[in-house]
Amino acid sequence: MPDYYVAINNRGVALMARGELDLAIADFDRAIQLKPDYLAALGGRAVAFGRKGVLDRAIVDLDVIIKADPKNVAVIYERGKTRAKSGDKVGAESDFHRAESLGFDSDSSKRPI
Repeated sequence: MPDYYVAINNRGVALMARGELDLAIADFDRAIQLKPDYLAALGGRAVAFGRKGVLDRAIVDLDVIIKADPKNVAVIYERGKTRAKSGDKVGAESDFHRAESLGFDSDSSKRPI
């Protein structure tokens, strides 16, 4: 089943865990190509881009997830952390406040997006 987007995404997760970020991103790209609204692949790709230091691309993916799921505090918080790393202090603070207003707690920052 070469077009099974879930398996392709899962391989991307495994590759990312091994530190093979470019290969992981390629798998996430393929999963998204097959199913554009597959938020797990967007989240995986955002994490991989973040680990590579390609913060603007990570933020774009996080924006898409938040648009689809505007109350996902873990993703909002993650975007805040990514914005802070990119130097966008205002955007980061906005995300942190939004996450808090939606009931963010310290345990939610440890969950994968």
